[in-house]
Amino acid sequence: MSSHYLAYLLNETRQALADEGTTLIWEDHELETHILKAVEEVSEVAPNEQVDTLTTTASKDLDISSLTNRVTNWGIGGFHPQYGVEFEVSQEPAVYRNFHVRGDVLSMRLSSTPAADKSVNVRWAQYHKVTRTSTTLTPYLEKVVIEGACAYALLAWASSPTNINMVHEGGPNVVPAVAQAGDKKMAFFLRSLEGLRPVMTMPEYSED
Repeated sequence: MSSHYLAYLLNETRQALADEGTTLIWEDHELETHILKAVEEVSEVAPNEQVDTLTTTASKDLDISSLTNRVTNWGIGGFHPQYGVEFEVSQEPAVYRNFHVRGDVLSMRLSSTPAADKSVNVRWAQYHKVTRTSTTLTPYLEKVVIEGACAYALLAWASSPTNINMVHEGGPNVVPAVAQAGDKKMAFFLRSLEGLRPVMTMPEYSED
C-alpha cells in the first residue's frame, strides 16, 4: 500500500499543472474533485481486489450487501463485480463455481443446494479509496490518477466561462492552448487506463 494520501496527490497534481506560488488557479476542492474522479476511472480497470468469506444459509444465494463500493461494471462486458467464487473452501486445488449477480444477491450455479453455515470465498472488485489518512492505490496507480486529474482540471478550466480576466491577461490563445494541453493529458490518461485493463475470460466450472 502506498504511503501517500490525498494531500500528496493534491500537491503532485499542482506541480504537474505548474499551479504554484501566491496566486493559484485551482482551489483545493476543485483539484480534489478531479483527483477523485480519476480514482474512480482507475478503479474501473484496476480495482482494489478483495477476498471475503461469506456463509451459506441453506441456499445457493449469497447476500453480498456487505461487499460495499463494488465495481459493478468490471469484468467481461461489465457483467460481474466479482471475479471468483470458491466453494467449498480449503480444497486443493481450489474449487471455483459458476455464478451470476443481481443487485446484492450472488447465486451460485450448483446441482444441489448447499447446507447452511458453509464458507464461501468471494473474490471481488472494490473502488479504490483515497482520504487524508489512507489510500489503497499503488504508487503506479497514483501516477495515473495524477495524469487524469490534470486532464480533468485543464479541460474544465478551458470550458469555463468564468476565466475572462485570465484570458484578457494572456491573450485570445490562452483557452485553446489550455484545451489542447488538456486533450493531450486526457489522451495519455486514456491510454494508461487501457494498458491497465486486464484481459478477462469467463471460464465454465463444474456444477457438481
